Amino acid sequence: MITSKSNENIKYAIKLLSSSKSRKENCEFIIEGLRLAREAVKNGIKINLTFYSEDFYKNFKKEADEILKFSKKSFLVGTNIIKSISDTKTPQGMVCICEFIDNSLHLDKNINKVLVLDNIQNPSNLGAIIRICDALGFDGVIISKNSCDIYNPKVIRGSMGSVFKTKILISDDLESNIFNLNNNGVSTLAMVVERGAEDIRSFRNLKNVALVIGNEGNGIRDEIIKICKYKAFIPIKENVNSLNASVAAGIAMWEISR
Repeated sequence: MITSKSNENIKYAIKLLSSSKSRKENCEFIIEGLRLAREAVKNGIKINLTFYSEDFYKNFKKEADEILKFSKKSFLVGTNIIKSISDTKTPQGMVCICEFIDNSLHLDKNINKVLVLDNIQNPSNLGAIIRICDALGFDGVIISKNSCDIYNPKVIRGSMGSVFKTKILISDDLESNIFNLNNNGVSTLAMVVERGAEDIRSFRNLKNVALVIGNEGNGIRDEIIKICKYKAFIPIKENVNSLNASVAAGIAMWEISR
């Protein structure tokens, strides 16, 4: 049992929660809540440490025991401590420290549908996009290294656990990746707002597709757009400039999946 916030395990958890640098250095990240913990176990994610409150254990004894079986260490903690290592306003009462996920996307394999993300900064957007990729059966996601951290708690929560099973490549060189996709017969399709592009609904016969989505404020970088085979837009009212990145990605992915 841990009763103090000055405990080394608690201080370490707080660092993982708030610092991308700390997560990368230690190759560990935080998840919280029963649903995400169960998804982690289901997908073979290694849980190194679990904190849980007494109330949580009383309310979910059977489910908690299932999670604790897969955790290397576990600690009973007070509600005030759970709050200090939680990213939500009303924490459920379980927080786990997990090892980084070994589920990389390999571009040398046959690509059917893949999503490419250029400088996505909002963690909630990234989480939602990964969830849609999973739901629509995309092979995986290529994410530029200047995008937000996939282990950010908001990304994990927004993905509803889809980040545990989606193949992801963090790209050091997005241009090279797109060149390779082009050379391997994959149709690279940049989503833009220019009316001069083609309506996304017109792309119905593409068998191998890499769909490119850009930054929330600036869109896809010009140098990336130039090397994509196609440009597409989502038809919206003329007095509306653009859509939220995750919404645009969802619409585009749905159309490509059709």
